[in-house]
Amino acid sequence: MKTNISKRMFLELAKLASDAPTALGRLSQDLTRLAPHLYPFETLRDTVLSSLDASEMEPGGKMPERPADFTGDLSTSLTKLLYMVGAAHVPASTILSDSITTIRKDYVSHAEPLEAFVTEIFGCKDLLLSFKATALREDNENIVLDSKLVVDIRPVFDSETIDVVSAHTLLYRLKITHRTARDVEARIFTLSQDALDELALAIERSRKKIEKLKSRSLGESLGLLLEENK
Repeated sequence: MKTNISKRMFLELAKLASDAPTALGRLSQDLTRLAPHLYPFETLRDTVLSSLDASEMEPGGKMPERPADFTGDLSTSLTKLLYMVGAAHVPASTILSDSITTIRKDYVSHAEPLEAFVTEIFGCKDLLLSFKATALREDNENIVLDSKLVVDIRPVFDSETIDVVSAHTLLYRLKITHRTARDVEARIFTLSQDALDELALAIERSRKKIEKLKSRSLGESLGLLLEENK
């Protein structure tokens, strides 16, 4: 089963191969040293930036001036390519083969270094695990993006006249912002004190379970992947 690999995926890599082939080799080495973890997008971007900066600092490594957004575009292209591998229902070797086909067709003059680059990063198990685990996490319904608990105090007016406030009551409102298959939505849930207390207990119980699963011995035996620094 063939996959459609756009030549746009390799535009910045081809420019790097043309302007600074040694920097391309350094970048592949730096990327393959990344430890596996969930949501590696920021780490990948930082690695691209630091790798290109380091290449410029090396003797004779000064690269031609790049557009201001070059690093960001390169990071985005690499992220899309690796996420495609992680989310695909075909082996990484299939996407590698299709990538090489695109490179040989659209980047003839830089085919050799580009092939070497994609072969190296596609052969890095830790890098692919990071994107595969992230794709698995993202392939779920209603992914929570943000939450906020708002506590309001509301007046209770006298039933006979609006001039008298007889009492006040507390109102607990939980706002959940989540991503659906098509859009980002927000829903507000009104909680009683009992529901709020039960939610707090459920979160605390879950934290204890998570910490147990994240313990060094169990986490290592499971090969547990987490968000970086979590």
